[in-house]
Amino acid sequence: MSLGVSVSNDDRVRATEIGVLAITAFYGSRVADLGGDAEFLRGYFERLLCRCGYSSLIVEARPKPLASAIDKIRRKCADENSPYCSRILNGEPPERILTDLVGVRITCKFSDQIDEVEALLAKNFSLRDIERIDHRKPKHYGNFGYAALHLVADPIQTSVTQIYFSDCAFEIQIRSALMDVWSVVNWDIAYTEERKAPYELLRRMSTLSALFYLVDQEFIRIRDEMSEESNALRSVTGDQAFEFSTEIAGALAKRGITFDLRDRAKLVDFAEKARTYIAKDGDLGRIVTVDALALYLFDRDRFAWIVNERTAKAVDDIDRAAGHR
Repeated sequence: MSLGVSVSNDDRVRATEIGVLAITAFYGSRVADLGGDAEFLRGYFERLLCRCGYSSLIVEARPKPLASAIDKIRRKCADENSPYCSRILNGEPPERILTDLVGVRITCKFSDQIDEVEALLAKNFSLRDIERIDHRKPKHYGNFGYAALHLVADPIQTSVTQIYFSDCAFEIQIRSALMDVWSVVNWDIAYTEERKAPYELLRRMSTLSALFYLVDQEFIRIRDEMSEESNALRSVTGDQAFEFSTEIAGALAKRGITFDLRDRAKLVDFAEKARTYIAKDGDLGRIVTVDALALYLFDRDRFAWIVNERTAKAVDDIDRAAGHR
């Protein structure tokens, strides 16, 4: 029998029986290999992403449970549009047909990192272009739902330094943190083969997916704007002053006091002013730090609590001598 030829119902039943028996036998002897490969890939991907500056991304990996593999074979063999049935009847083992017996999931902070990660993986793995499925691009502009990128990689060639036991292709899912939350909840609520969710519930889940998409895009815009302002502050103040203002802003944030980037730029100026005051009064350097004095000079009413009376009096004396008060 050749691929592409229509398959009778009897042949579909036979292909299903052959596939189920074959995958069950494979799991009986190689299930430990699948688990070992999943753990190997998790560590491999984590090191690769970390080395390339993506240490904050989450990497998970798992072997596909036997029950899920059997269920997939049954569904695919029953699907008239699927080539699984013909491939099994042509003697192809199911562990070569199924591409997700080992799966890796990479969760990005932002959705615009997905393409970057794919480009990185393409340099390090043999990805199958024909198996690439981009769920981020719905078939209709009004459709919203699961939005992730699915890739399939060829088995890793075993070497002395890295051993890939199962010799199976593996699937890679890449999605944003927000879409990961939506997907996990949606899977529990609506995604099931045995039971069809009501249309109204599916529409509401689709609406939530659209809202998650908008939130994701807004996070990206906020990140980019913050990055632009931070770069502008760094270019004006220099790296050392930028780190100083960042440290102070972080300490104040723990007390519920927020500093925007303009305030941080001013704070750098007041830090230089604080150093001038300490240079004029040697005793100040022994009773107050530059950052505390900078905050006090920045806003004496707001940060009166940060210095003691002796410091406040010394500052007043310096101001009076300079004719500021």
